[in-house]
Amino acid sequence: MPNYFISQDANKMGHVQVNGANGSLERITLYPVAPNPDNLPPKAPGGISTQWLVHHPTIPLICALTSYGNKHPAQLTCFSFEGGGDNTNNNVTLTKTSLEGATAGREAVHAAFSPTVDSSSGTVTLAVAHHNDGLVSFFQFSTSKLPDSLMDQPALTLELAEVEPGTQKTLATNRDLGLSIPSSHFVQYASTGEYIWIVDPNQSVVFTYAVDPKTGLPASPTEKPTFTFQCKTDAPSLGWFSGLVGKVMGLGCRPRRIATSPNGEYVFLSYETRNVIQVYHVNAKTGQIDPDNKGCLQEVSTLEYTLVHQPLIGFSFQASAELVVFQNSLYVSNQGVVLFGRGENSIRVYGILDGGRLANPHTVNCAGPVRHFCVSQEGTVETLVAGTGKPGQALQTFTRSSPSEKYQLVGTADVGVNVFCVLPAAAKKSDTSIAQPELMGDSSDA
Repeated sequence: MPNYFISQDANKMGHVQVNGANGSLERITLYPVAPNPDNLPPKAPGGISTQWLVHHPTIPLICALTSYGNKHPAQLTCFSFEGGGDNTNNNVTLTKTSLEGATAGREAVHAAFSPTVDSSSGTVTLAVAHHNDGLVSFFQFSTSKLPDSLMDQPALTLELAEVEPGTQKTLATNRDLGLSIPSSHFVQYASTGEYIWIVDPNQSVVFTYAVDPKTGLPASPTEKPTFTFQCKTDAPSLGWFSGLVGKVMGLGCRPRRIATSPNGEYVFLSYETRNVIQVYHVNAKTGQIDPDNKGCLQEVSTLEYTLVHQPLIGFSFQASAELVVFQNSLYVSNQGVVLFGRGENSIRVYGILDGGRLANPHTVNCAGPVRHFCVSQEGTVETLVAGTGKPGQALQTFTRSSPSEKYQLVGTADVGVNVFCVLPAAAKKSDTSIAQPELMGDSSDA
């Protein structure tokens, strides 16, 4: 029976069991995550939400990141994890430990473990990105045992550089929105552990910071980025309402995610409110994007052609969210918030050709806005699980037998909550070199 963890727009995370034959919900168990001293309501802005879950790469530990908007620093809470090693074990259990502490920044929205182990100390580093104040915090965990405490953590906190010195501020008049300059929304280590990419949507840049591959830490919290890539696109926001929101809130092109091609020669950048993906050359050793200044090699829409070229889409807001490379395909999710009119809630899948070009897209239509999803393969069957928000409130399971086929819906598990993050419960083990780990995202029977 497939098992998944989910995080949601409240102070809870969930363990979900679905029927392997039809994808329907068998059981969901929700776990409270972090303290809520101010009794904040769920969801942003200004509320409480568990936005990301990270599965430790070598020990049975899950780190949950809970945000309080701009009210308090975000919270890191740890859960020990048993069972589910093959993702079909029905006896998966989570045990909340007493291990919890502040992440030093506000609105923790993403995190990633370093791909290498510090052999001298036996630790692996977790980088946590904060959307509201441009901080990236680095926590160090043992690779062989559950930690005793989070004392003296984070080990280091990096404050992102200002592209234009003296511009540090909060956009818009409502600080609960947390649109700060700088801002960090995504972190990704190089496979060698020699640098880290940090996506700053509010300054419209991708920073490359040098990292000590032995420790997973930047050399200094005051170190300047090795490279700063300025993101640009002429693609407009889709529809008059999206354009109006962007102008009122002072939004730029808002890069959100970055992913690397299977051969390591190209990167894909997604733009949240412009609904496009760009392809660039990259120096895989240094992390410099577009090192030869050749410019954007390709720009494609994340949406269906008919929606992009629709003269009137009504009162709706369209945004892309997650970006993932799996095997030789690129996946991007779309979130259409529609009051009336048209929008697209989907996962768009592209084949990656030689030269990094994207081709042969097909659309996987989903029941609601897709913030996150996971992709896996067993034998020849690829499985795509999408976590949706209202009105879907579900995990939807799709499968295909080869990359040349389109995904087909096989089942829906109505979990009753908006899903922020969803990933398999199966734990991954490694000895010395750690591949990029899988990020995880009241009890009731279905």
